[in-house]
Amino acid sequence: MRPLLVGESYRGGGLSPETASGRRLCLVLRVSPDEYLEEYGRMNLCGLEWDAADARRAAGLVLLNAAYRTGSSDLVLFGRRVADSFGWVMGVGLDLLAAYHCGFVHIAVLPHPSGRCRLWSDRRTVRRARRVLRDMRGGGG
Repeated sequence: MRPLLVGESYRGGGLSPETASGRRLCLVLRVSPDEYLEEYGRMNLCGLEWDAADARRAAGLVLLNAAYRTGSSDLVLFGRRVADSFGWVMGVGLDLLAAYHCGFVHIAVLPHPSGRCRLWSDRRTVRRARRVLRDMRGGGG
């Protein structure tokens, strides 16, 4: 089952590999743009503008969908607002650069992939993000 990458909104092109955010994710995930498209599902919680209530509803639907899948579901949440939307639905706080196993779903929370997020300028963030993704998928530390 393909991991689902979850972003905020389509402003700036979303998580497409043609955008700066998508290219950054290809580097972090160590995949080509074609592999990125093939190996990862992508969605945003909102349309062009962020709306916290809409984002929480969308996060709830993503979790409900994951509950009905067979096997486990892997979700990669990008940014504080996305993590907060899922955390609100789940009733927990989710930290950046952390992996969670919540019953049927495995979650990794990473910084927002936009160029405005300076965390990605630090190589340690990239290494830690890769480790979090391995942990989410059950690959250990």
